[in-house]
Amino acid sequence: MAWKEIHHLYNEKIDFTVKVYFPTHFEALRKMYCGPYHEFIKSIFSSDVWSDNSGGKSRSTFFRSIDNKYILKAVQSREIKMFQDMGPSYFEYLISSFSRQCPSAIAKTLGIFKIKIKMSARHRTEQYYVVLMENLLLGVNPENVIKYDLKGSRRNRFI
Repeated sequence: MAWKEIHHLYNEKIDFTVKVYFPTHFEALRKMYCGPYHEFIKSIFSSDVWSDNSGGKSRSTFFRSIDNKYILKAVQSREIKMFQDMGPSYFEYLISSFSRQCPSAIAKTLGIFKIKIKMSARHRTEQYYVVLMENLLLGVNPENVIKYDLKGSRRNRFI
């Protein structure tokens, strides 16, 4: 299954639903790259808006874990659909890289989620798509960083 839905009902006024994409694949990656499960959960549980991040052209909202190990990025649904198409190749590549002990500089995506909040009192539903990634800049001096974006676009990409 490419996704799994988890429901949590806090009370009769709010229904909170999380859809987890590629749950077993991402769980395997997190076991390989993130260490103990309880440490990972503790890290992302205490996340906050990354206010000094511009969000690039898309103006996406970013969050950082309290220990700066992980980044959460709000994305559009089309980005999730794109990952669904290329996901099997992505997992195959990272598992091969890990098992061959051949490090990769690719920022690892460690989870993809659709969060839906339904508020019955307001008759309103909000939904968000979120990507969980490792922070490649953890422990790097910001003065020594050159930031770039690898998307394959050949237009409007200047140094």
